[in-house]
Amino acid sequence: MLFFSNKTHEPIRNLPKLLELYNSKGGSIVAFQHVVSIIFYSQKSTRYVWVPPNGSSVLRGLPDTLLTLLGGWWSLTGFFWTIEVLVKNLSGGEYVTRQILEATWGGDVERTRQALNEELAERRKHSLWSMFLFAGFIGLIALFWLVTTKTGEWKDRGKPGTVNGQVHAREGVGSPGNNSSAPSMRVKAIFYNRNGRSTAIVDGKTVSVGDRVAGYTVQAIEQQPISLQSPTGRTKVRHISNAEQ
Repeated sequence: MLFFSNKTHEPIRNLPKLLELYNSKGGSIVAFQHVVSIIFYSQKSTRYVWVPPNGSSVLRGLPDTLLTLLGGWWSLTGFFWTIEVLVKNLSGGEYVTRQILEATWGGDVERTRQALNEELAERRKHSLWSMFLFAGFIGLIALFWLVTTKTGEWKDRGKPGTVNGQVHAREGVGSPGNNSSAPSMRVKAIFYNRNGRSTAIVDGKTVSVGDRVAGYTVQAIEQQPISLQSPTGRTKVRHISNAEQ
């Protein structure tokens, strides 16, 4: 595990390359920042570059400066960050050579590369585990919703159907004061549509093909009649203002 990372606690992926350049050519390692923001979102990131001897650090930080000038102003936090970053970048950035050498065993490239690879592998492992936990959490929510829905359906099948606040007995079960084995349903209106989007008003409830009413499923809605099927497969046909046929 490296003891030196940028301010977002992310490993510096180009650190071995920076050390190779420094060890072979001298110069300095400089940190530059850039800001990107939009309304409520703001992000400040750090980029590390190698500056050769007698090189201009201001020019090396020019990409970060331009990016900040274009995209850093567009939120309240980004506005203040932009001022801070521009001042720092135009002053030549932050020289971090000494801190990096202290954190990388005096600039040991191979040891640093090995530590970086181990850290990146550990982060990937944690990312995969987090994704697995998130997927499991979503799966549990979906399972809970499915079980709850199915349980409600099973309970409804064992109870009389309710339409417009009135309880109607299901097929085969007589209701108090009614000797009919089928529920009484009155079709008040049919709105026929040749494109298959017809609807009807049954006992004050607007239904379409596939909907359920009083324990029956709407099979078809024609210009005059509406066909319904019970859970046992028994078919009923209703016309406007007729309770039975």
